[in-house]
Amino acid sequence: MNHLARAVVSGSEFLEFAEDDTLNPDDAVRALEDIAHALHGASREEMEALSAACAAERESYAQLGANAEVLEFFDRFLYNVGLIEEPPDRSARS
Repeated sequence: MNHLARAVVSGSEFLEFAEDDTLNPDDAVRALEDIAHALHGASREEMEALSAACAAERESYAQLGANAEVLEFFDRFLYNVGLIEEPPDRSARS
């Protein structure tokens, strides 16, 4: 399950940040909406795998010097796709 969660998170990150000349922005938005819709039935175990995947991807990108917008994408992924009610507390992240 962890591999699938990482694939979902990585694919979503690509869709979110792909340049307009690489991917049609409207198509990217539709794909992200489809992913969010599909995730609404996620079990607690699946949500934990997605959360772990976000943390791992964030750490990898942080080590590469990614900008704050990219790091925030991983921090807020579960909230942005509607799996949690409240955004995470940003002050808890360094």
